[in-house]
Amino acid sequence: MIFPISKSCYKVLTSVYDSNGIKISKLLREATVSQKIGYQHVDELKSLGIIKEETIGSLRIIKPALENETGSLVYGLIEKERELELISKKPFLKNPLQMIKEKSNDYSIESVVLFGSFIKDGNEKIDILVISEVEDKRIIPFLQECFNSVENAVSARILSKEGFARFKETKKDLFEALFNNHVCIHGTQEFLKIIA
Repeated sequence: MIFPISKSCYKVLTSVYDSNGIKISKLLREATVSQKIGYQHVDELKSLGIIKEETIGSLRIIKPALENETGSLVYGLIEKERELELISKKPFLKNPLQMIKEKSNDYSIESVVLFGSFIKDGNEKIDILVISEVEDKRIIPFLQECFNSVENAVSARILSKEGFARFKETKKDLFEALFNNHVCIHGTQEFLKIIA
């Protein structure tokens, strides 16, 4: 764990981020913290600008504060921690991911996200979302080159920032599925800006 906070506070933080918005009662159950401790963590994280609260009727919805610098930095660290954990569990990904990071500027790549069943269950196919300034046809061969030493099948989807924003708004269920099982491996701050 990268964060110098208690385990219970970390559980609250990651539960809020993973859900991208959660009722306070469900948050306390998922984080397995007492009501008193849970509310203390929520109040502290709100005061730091890391989470925000919306009230809909009598429901308190807790969401990650991705639009401000503090929230973006904290959630960027969560993404980095998940990337390191993924490489630790699947060391064969280290070289392909490093190659993507080193050459991403050559292809105007803003962010790269691994998602789906490979992240959730470790299934065979590696799903990759590339968000780029433009939909460059050279990106697919570049990804094939990066993953040529990996036995897993690779399925890539390339979207411009505008295309991803449309996807997020028009296909909310698919976006939620992607968000719930993803690891951003390049351009985390750009990814967080787009999803904010």
